[in-house]
Amino acid sequence: GKTKLKFERELQDKMPARVLVLRCSLVLGPEARGKCKKQTYLQLVRDKLDAGEQFEAFDNEWRSMVDVFDVADYVRILTAHYLRMWTRVQRGVWFGTGVLNMGGRDRLSRAEVAQAVAAVIAPDKYELVIPTARDASKFKVAS
Repeated sequence: GKTKLKFERELQDKMPARVLVLRCSLVLGPEARGKCKKQTYLQLVRDKLDAGEQFEAFDNEWRSMVDVFDVADYVRILTAHYLRMWTRVQRGVWFGTGVLNMGGRDRLSRAEVAQAVAAVIAPDKYELVIPTARDASKFKVAS
């Protein structure tokens, strides 16, 4: 997070009228296939519930969720707009700057996400989700 923020700020400082930052915090979508070995958070929750294992989920770390296909739409629409505006862009007229949080204003903690998943796919295993403060967790994991 800190490295991304530093990069965003450096870009905005160097080209303040030409940078639109697209942020996505927790991207949801179908299970990754192919060579992608990283498990999504939803897959992790599903696998823990399927195995009947208790697991900690942070209740003091929040995410704005966005669907992977919505991310693709944002990029496609903004790119198309940029290309339509190319002659104006060349003259220094830009179509938008700042930061766009693609997940919107709504946010959930990882614990709330895990509980919502449990409520839908395994309501009888809801108690396996243990809401825990990140700094109190016995696990040291990257978000």
